[in-house]
Amino acid sequence: MNKILNKWICAYDNAKRMQKNGWSENDVLAKAHELYSSGKSGHFILISEWLALRDQPRYGSQEKELERLDKIAMRQEEANQLLKENIEAKRMKMFMKLSSKEHLDDRSKELLKKLGRDLFGN
Repeated sequence: MNKILNKWICAYDNAKRMQKNGWSENDVLAKAHELYSSGKSGHFILISEWLALRDQPRYGSQEKELERLDKIAMRQEEANQLLKENIEAKRMKMFMKLSSKEHLDDRSKELLKKLGRDLFGN
């Protein structure tokens, strides 16, 4: 029974990925039946059992988990972008502070050159 359910879950996940705008849940189930039966598995006979259990993590679609992971990745990407912008702002502030001074020691001159290259690509 597990083998049958695993094949069905795979077919259902594939149907969800193919889902077009305007498809109802019945359209997705019909596509999943089509995909399942095209795999020489015959007709899926455990649909009523699966409908009762599909909200359970073990038998459900992995689509929700994939959506959750996508959201986490997107948040991490946004956080990384904010961090880069913050670092860039600090470099710019340091560059402006150093460039406003008239007399710089050698270390400050090197730092100013490096900041100029990093910020402006010169």
